[in-house]
Amino acid sequence: MELWLWAIIGIMALIIVALLIKIYILQKAAKDIANAFVDRLITDTNTLIDISCNDRNMRRLANTINVELRKLRVQQRHFQQGDMELKNAVTNISHDLRTPLTSIIGYIDLIKENGFESKEKFEQYMNVVDRRLLNLKFMIDQLFEYTKLSQKDFSLTREKTDLMPLLSYIDFEYGRIFRKLGFRWAIHIEESPFEKGQSIFVNIESQTFLRAVGNLLENAKKYSTPNTEITMEIKRKENFVMLALSNDTNVITEQDVDQLFERFYKGDKSRSSSISTGLGLPIVKKIIELQKGEIHTAWKDNRITFIITLPLLEEER
Repeated sequence: MELWLWAIIGIMALIIVALLIKIYILQKAAKDIANAFVDRLITDTNTLIDISCNDRNMRRLANTINVELRKLRVQQRHFQQGDMELKNAVTNISHDLRTPLTSIIGYIDLIKENGFESKEKFEQYMNVVDRRLLNLKFMIDQLFEYTKLSQKDFSLTREKTDLMPLLSYIDFEYGRIFRKLGFRWAIHIEESPFEKGQSIFVNIESQTFLRAVGNLLENAKKYSTPNTEITMEIKRKENFVMLALSNDTNVITEQDVDQLFERFYKGDKSRSSSISTGLGLPIVKKIIELQKGEIHTAWKDNRITFIITLPLLEEER
C-alpha cells in the first residue's frame, strides 16, 4: 500500500515539476513577446516577432500580434505620407498665394508713390492689380472646391441623365472656340450600338460632370500644339460608356502623365504659369469618382488622351 502511495506521490511530483517548467517556459515566452512588441513599437522596422518556444498557443499569440503589427505599420506609413502631403500642400498653397499677393502689394505701393500723378500709369497699375486679384480668386476657388470634394461625407445628387444633349452642348460650345483658335475639332460617337440620335443614359450629376469635362477641354485649349486636331470619341465598352479626349501637346511630357492627377503637381513647362494651382486635374478626378466613374490617361507620340468611363444604367446594358 505504501509503495502505491509513494508511486502516486512521485507521479504527482513529476506532474508538478512539468507544470512548473511549462509555466516557466510560457512566462519566458510571454516576456519575450512583450519585449519584442515594445521594441517593434519603438523602432521603425518591419522585422516580425519570433519566439523560441514551441508552444502552439504562444506561437498563435505571436502570429496574431504580428498581424496587428503589420496593420499598424501600414497605418503609420499612411499617416506619415499624409503628414508629408499636408506639409507639402501648405508649402505649395503658401507659395502660390504669396506670389500674386506680393505682386498686388508691390503695385499698390507704386500707386501710392506716383500712380495718381499719371492717369496712364494709374490705369496700367490697376489693370495689373485687377488681373492678379482674379488669379488669386481663381486659386482660392480651386482650393475650396478640391477641399469640398475631398470631404468624406460629401456626395453628389446623381440622377438618370442622357449624355447626348450634354455632348451636343460640348460640341457646339467648344467646337466654336477651338475652330476660332485655329484648332481642328471633331467629336465621334460610335454608330453601333449607339445609333444616331439614340439616348445614352447614365447616372450622374450633370453640372459637375460638365465642369469636369470643361476643365479637360480648357486644358486642351491651353496646352495643345497650335493648328492640331482635338478630338472627343464616345463609345461603348461592355457595360460602360467611354469618353476619350485627345490632343497633341509639346508642353506635357510622358514623364508628367502618371503624375497629372496628383495634388499640386505642375509639369516643368507649366510652372511658369502664375495661375496654375496644380489642382485642376485632381478636381476632375474627384468629380468623376463621385459620379462612380473612372478617369485615366494614355500617351503616344506626343498625343495625350484623357479617358473617362461611366457605368451605363441597367436598361442600357
